[in-house]
Amino acid sequence: MLSLDGWVWAQLVGARKAAVQFLEVWSCLTQGEARAALLRAADFYEQEGTALAKYSPAGRPAEAAHWTTEDRQREADALAEAHRLEAQAIAETERALAAL
Repeated sequence: MLSLDGWVWAQLVGARKAAVQFLEVWSCLTQGEARAALLRAADFYEQEGTALAKYSPAGRPAEAAHWTTEDRQREADALAEAHRLEAQAIAETERALAAL
């Protein structure tokens, strides 16, 4: 199993921050339920970025073969939470599209 190094993890966090900025800025082109749904999506992406940022791969061995059970569980939990929030953000984006 390959490790998810700090650079890749930072890209995950950075992409969610970019999604928040994009949705907040461009939501002004919509109104009503479409705008509300885009802003809810932005909120879910912000929560996801925060959840991912809380988990830091720093201090964990670079090679996955040397991770402890706790290292693996912490990363799995962080990714599961990110997946849950990502699904909610996507659902809100789909609601926004449907409302247009």
